[in-house]
Amino acid sequence: MTMNTAVLRVQLDETLKEKVREYAELHSQNLSQATGILLGLAFQHLDSLPIAESDIDNQHTQEAIVEDAGPLTSKEIKSLRKLLKRRK
Repeated sequence: MTMNTAVLRVQLDETLKEKVREYAELHSQNLSQATGILLGLAFQHLDSLPIAESDIDNQHTQEAIVEDAGPLTSKEIKSLRKLLKRRK
């Protein structure tokens, strides 16, 4: 399997760069390899974190509870069709 590579230029704090350099040296890697591995691990960690309800931005949403909502009226269907046509 071949890996597609891309160039990413970043500015790091000198102490962080030294930590990456030490990690690379310890694992017999170059800076590029070590940085790629560490970024991959960081994203794996982020993907595994649960999302808290407080993390969700629902500032511009509204929640409505509709009891016994029947089928759409012809006027509502007509309005929906107009909205869908505008999106095209």
